[in-house]
Amino acid sequence: MGVTLNLRSSDFSGMREMYARGVYFVLPDFRVRPGDTVVDLGANVGLFTLLAARIGASAIAVEAQSEFLGEIQANLARNNCHATVLLGLVGAESGVVSRPGGLSGGSHYKDEPPRIELNELFALQHVKQVNFLKIDIEGSEYALFSKNTEWLSRVDKIAMEVHPGFGRLSTITESLSNHGFEFQLRNARLRPVPDLQPPASYLYAWHSRDGALHAQTPALEHSGN
Repeated sequence: MGVTLNLRSSDFSGMREMYARGVYFVLPDFRVRPGDTVVDLGANVGLFTLLAARIGASAIAVEAQSEFLGEIQANLARNNCHATVLLGLVGAESGVVSRPGGLSGGSHYKDEPPRIELNELFALQHVKQVNFLKIDIEGSEYALFSKNTEWLSRVDKIAMEVHPGFGRLSTITESLSNHGFEFQLRNARLRPVPDLQPPASYLYAWHSRDGALHAQTPALEHSGN
């Protein structure tokens, strides 16, 4: 994407997925641009947040494991970038964190994260529109999309890792469709597929008001389960 980043060798695995394979940037027009507003749910060490900030976007990172926050800030400082970094847990009712010990057993868990909803987050951060929403929250995506989804009206594009076994795909896709989104699924090799495939699949969603993207990338038929 034409930017140079200063990162630690220990982040190589994440760098390969994020930057070399470009797992969140597969579809046409799925790009971060200067001036965009970007939200990174499940920020980990902040590689997506860092890229967005380096490009010139306004980035908000949300991470549920408190010990990652310092690593995110260190990556930003190492690259002379700024982003809003928040401790928070979305979609607590599903996914890894919903299981006993699922959150406290995390590699970077220390402080209990506050439970937040995106409607609340957008209001507190004065977010009017999100140009790009990246989601990787280990199965909590099912709860995130199951209720209080008014926030979707403020989002243009979503790139999300979806984890089978924690819920029904239709929970997500019906919410997307109800808010005017179209979507496409791809497997771990980034090949189009009709349904979720273990261990995880990627879902790319765009609002139907974006006619150019719609024309280039028709949604696949799928079972919705």
